[in-house]
Amino acid sequence: MSIDYDSGMNARLSVVCAALLASLVWTADTHAQDEAPPVNLQPKFKAGQVSRYEVWTRRVLQETVSGNGRERSASRTIEITGEVTWRVEDVSNDGSARCVLTMDWMVGKLILPDGTEQVNDSRLGSGDTPALHKFAQAIAGTPITCQVNADGTIASTSGFDAIKDKLDEGVDAPGEEDWIETASDLATLPGAVVDAAVGGDRWSHTHKMPHQMGKITAPVNYQLDSVEDIAGVRIANVSGKATLSFEPELPDLPPDGPKVELRMTEGTLQTQIMFDLWRNEAVGRNTVQNQTFELNLSIQGQTMTRRMTESVHAQVLRIEER
Repeated sequence: MSIDYDSGMNARLSVVCAALLASLVWTADTHAQDEAPPVNLQPKFKAGQVSRYEVWTRRVLQETVSGNGRERSASRTIEITGEVTWRVEDVSNDGSARCVLTMDWMVGKLILPDGTEQVNDSRLGSGDTPALHKFAQAIAGTPITCQVNADGTIASTSGFDAIKDKLDEGVDAPGEEDWIETASDLATLPGAVVDAAVGGDRWSHTHKMPHQMGKITAPVNYQLDSVEDIAGVRIANVSGKATLSFEPELPDLPPDGPKVELRMTEGTLQTQIMFDLWRNEAVGRNTVQNQTFELNLSIQGQTMTRRMTESVHAQVLRIEER
């Protein structure tokens, strides 16, 4: 379905949004903010509506291992880029909808400590890291069906078994919780309200994030910061923040085995969303997440400590809608 502003205007909107996302600062007309009436931040699903997004995530991992008077450190960076199509298949009477998320293409880049880059593009026949390249190809083009509640919360996902079938046995594939979080960071505002006022009460939604060492919980508190016009489009600027908690998943060890303690010592999340009030969907997102883990392994009177810091920066920008 087309909308009232033309593709040239939408291109200008995308450029403006990209600049705002990069700067991490939202600007708005404060006089307009003071007079802005409450706005509806819940989705307005329409069957057949399609939005395409450009996605980018950079994850920096730093690790230090100390024990027995010695210490060593290592770091690596993983960068994911791609384009995603979000399509509304059908809408129920209660306002919920069945949507399909498809990663059209994906590039996984591994940046080593010496600056060497290993690039793996799903659109190419091979990559620098065979396992990561096969992972990218398994995800690209595989449709994930999402059941979305009327308030924008992703209720469930399916279709991800097709990804697992393309991977080697024993390789972990993204599961339902992974795809729920992926979909939650795309077009909708999970748990959004219908009468958000600038500077008004915050609303919250708890995100569950699977992690290789356990599960991270992010109770994000959202707030409408401003409403403004950008390239002729009415935009709501929303911010969210959370202090993270962590539930470790440790392997079963024999009673006389080493003592293992794993905990998160620090975890924060901040996000900013630009929300198109014409189509009632996100046009841009910027999220920064930082977390530090500490693993202590004690055996025969000796203790080894592994400290892991992860810094994640993710951006989403709508590049097309119809």
